[in-house]
Parts: sequence; C-alpha cells; structure tokens
Amino acid sequence: MDSVLENIELKEGRAKFFLPMSNEFFRSDGKLEPAWLPIFYNPYSSINRDLTVLGIKAFSSLFRKIENFIEPLAGSCVRTIRVVLENDDIEINGYANDISKDAVEYCVKNISLNGLEEKIKVMNEEANFFLHFLLKKGIKQDAVDIDPYGSPINFLDSASKAISNNGLLFVTATDIGTLMGKYKDTSLRRYGSHVYKTDYGREIAARVLIYSVIRAFSSNEKNAYPLFTYYHEHFLKTGFLIKKEKQANKIGFLCIDSNSGYPFDKVILGKDGFKSECSNYIGPIWLGELWNRDFLLKVEDFYRKGKENYSIKLEKDINTMLAESEIENPFYYHIDKIASKLKKNVPKFEKIEEELKKLGYASSRTHFDAKGIKTNAPYDIVFNVIKSL
Repeated sequence: MDSVLENIELKEGRAKFFLPMSNEFFRSDGKLEPAWLPIFYNPYSSINRDLTVLGIKAFSSLFRKIENFIEPLAGSCVRTIRVVLENDDIEINGYANDISKDAVEYCVKNISLNGLEEKIKVMNEEANFFLHFLLKKGIKQDAVDIDPYGSPINFLDSASKAISNNGLLFVTATDIGTLMGKYKDTSLRRYGSHVYKTDYGREIAARVLIYSVIRAFSSNEKNAYPLFTYYHEHFLKTGFLIKKEKQANKIGFLCIDSNSGYPFDKVILGKDGFKSECSNYIGPIWLGELWNRDFLLKVEDFYRKGKENYSIKLEKDINTMLAESEIENPFYYHIDKIASKLKKNVPKFEKIEEELKKLGYASSRTHFDAKGIKTNAPYDIVFNVIKSL
C-alpha cells in the first residue's frame, strides 16, 4: 500500500483543518482507523465535538459567559478551533495542548488556516502538567474538555484543581466495557465501583463515570453537578457545572434482584441505613439526575439555530434525552431480553407504552439503547405487560 503522507484539507462544523493521510490508515473494510493516524483525529466523534460547542453556548446563556476554553488532549485542535469559531458571539479564547510534537505542528497549521492565531494558544506538554501550568500562570479555566483515548480517570485530579469556580467541565470515556462491569476487577480498581454486566449496562456505565468525577472533585472541595449525559456507539460524554459548595448526596447503591437481574431498591449513602436484603448490589454510583432539563432545552434551542453545523442524529437524541429526563429511575428495561425470557416475540414499543400509561406509569424511549424503555414502573409490572402483549 501507498505509505506516502499527503496533507488533505477537511471540514467539520465551521472549522477547516489539515490532516496527514495515507492508504495505510484505512482498514480492510475501507473505514479510517483513527488510532493509526500520526495526528489523532476521530471522524466518528464529530458528534462529541458538536456537544462541546453546543454545551458552551447553553452554559454561557444559562449560567455565565465562558471566556477561556481549555483542551489538554487536543490532537489536531479541531475541537478548540470549532469552539472559538462557532461561539464568535461570546468571544472565547482557546488554550490547546498535546504531548505529540507532530500534533502541535498540525495544530499551528490548522489554527492559521482558520485565521485564529490571536485567539488560540498551543502548548506541547503532558496534559496534567499543562493544566497545572495554566493554573500557576493565573489563566482562568472556565471550560475544560477531557477527551482521552480510553479512561479519563488520570486527568480528573488535575482538572479538579485547575477549573474555575462555576466552571464547565466535559468528560469523555471510551473504556465502556470497564464502566459497564465487563471487567469487574478493573472497574473496581479504576473507578471505585462494584459493577457487573447487566441488561441496562450503558446507563450504569454513565452513573459509574459520574460518580468517579464527583469523587475526584470532592477531594479538592469542589462539587460536580451533572448537566447532561450522552452515550454514542463507542463513548460516554458527560457535562458538569463545577461549584465550591456542598452537594446533596445522591451517591449510593442499587439493590439487585437475583432472579430478574433488575434493581428493586436503592440505598443513598448518608441518608439510608443498611438494608440486609441488599446483599446483591451495584455501586457506589451516582443515583441522581443525568440531565439538567433547562440546560438540555438550551442545547436543543442552539442546535435548531445552527443545525447545519451539527450531526443530524443529535436532533433525535436530544429529543429522546428530554423525554427520559422526566422519568426518575436510575436504569432502563431491555425489552428484547425480557421478551426472550418469556419466549415471546418482541411487542411494539408503542403498545408497551400504552399499557403502562393505562396502569398510571410514565415511560419513554432511552437514547442509551434502542431496545430499552425508561419507566417508573417496577420490574413485575413491565414483565407482566410484555407477557400480556
């Protein structure tokens, strides 16, 4: 295969950027493999960067104006360029960093290509050192985006020390298997949670990730309030409002029924006492809200105003998240798995929703899983509804 590198110019949102390209970076199925690129850029994560741009717009409208955007793991700098370009009404400065000298070289080229030399500064340091350096220099870190290849856990302590009070934090994780409990020992060691595989593992993964962020920030006397949570194919992305104040404790455990595999109760740390029937459990995890509804409505509003810059899929997912944000239940039911247990064909979602409504329960689809249903109904009710259809 041709191994000669050539610079190609690409576009994402309003940003233009160069990327070194070769036939060797494509898999046998014709898809680009981001890990093989000399400058890290994942085209399949453009929706992640969409949410960074939209999140900053929503935050600046709802809470306070973001002045400085910080990206310690910048790769090609596409995210930082988009944040500055697509928030031109807010006047944001960008501070980007990557440990790769080649990446920094392309960052400089890409910043120049977009005419942002005066708006974005680039460094070539280890990510944690970069965050501490900006802190020491007195640069306000209003919004910080942690998006590593794998787990973000090694960057949370530095971020918690560096980010400004009333700041905006984005955290992405791609080690979904670990967060879902596929590797139980690694889950416990890395994230401090006892978790194992379930039929609703994607939401559990989100709650483990949020718990780990809250734990890291609380050790530095800051609290992280979830603004949104988003699952997409290979990553989980969460957004937080960071404050120097005490937070109502919503950390705890889910008590799991051994027969159904679904939670039947929960224990909030510092509020509920020990429950002997909760011998089979998952936790500690975050048991509070995954979405700030006002924030999500702002994201939706800004999406509609500039939808040509964002993924088409995001519109549907935002609407689904708005629906599931109204249901207070820290997990979803997997319709196909329950139907399989009953040895029945899978009923239509609308039929299940209709029957649950007749019984006085709320329900919605969940963006975590196309085969999931979010509802405040207990397992026995959901089981019997599916059985009856």
